Amino acid sequence: MSANDRHLTSSPAIIHSWGKRCDRFYFVTRLQNTSAELMMLQKFENITDVTSTSINRITLDVLLYLRNEQLVTPYHWFLRANDDSYVVMPNLRRLVTRLDRRKTDQTLVYAGDVEEMYEKYHFSSTGSVMLFNRKALDHLVIRDLEDYDNDLNLQKQRCFSNMIYDHQFVACMRQSDININPVNDNLILSQNLSIYRMDKRLKVK
Repeated sequence: MSANDRHLTSSPAIIHSWGKRCDRFYFVTRLQNTSAELMMLQKFENITDVTSTSINRITLDVLLYLRNEQLVTPYHWFLRANDDSYVVMPNLRRLVTRLDRRKTDQTLVYAGDVEEMYEKYHFSSTGSVMLFNRKALDHLVIRDLEDYDNDLNLQKQRCFSNMIYDHQFVACMRQSDININPVNDNLILSQNLSIYRMDKRLKVK
């Protein structure tokens, strides 16, 4: 996920660092007024600019699109990151390996310390790294009213429509019976490293 004004700065840095180590990698951004060549999901080329208030709702739209996209059918894990993120690929692969050992019929999302940082220290994040398995994508769907409990469906729809921050996104996924952080390793951090280093309350393993 990248803002339009980051195409010539953060986006190339991602392409030439951790992005090229992904099995498949796409930018979701509003591509205009730039000479950057970015691998993009065609369906989302004309979206409004990705901002801190819209990134989680756009994430939901992208995940629901990927759920039925034949191009990514062989893939079982999907990573969301913003243009400030840096992903250490050996750590990510280690995490995926651990999660793959669990039952394949579980809905799994790894969101790192998003909830802890908000509940304990009142730090809110938008667009931090999150890892989704394919089963979780199925549970993000707002089902047709005739096939689903009306009240639950409306609550779920309202939750996803009103969310802005990552901890709100996580709360909505919990409401959708998605298992959050099935392992406890701090392999995903929701804030910039400078925050953890400057605040003595926070410890990074």
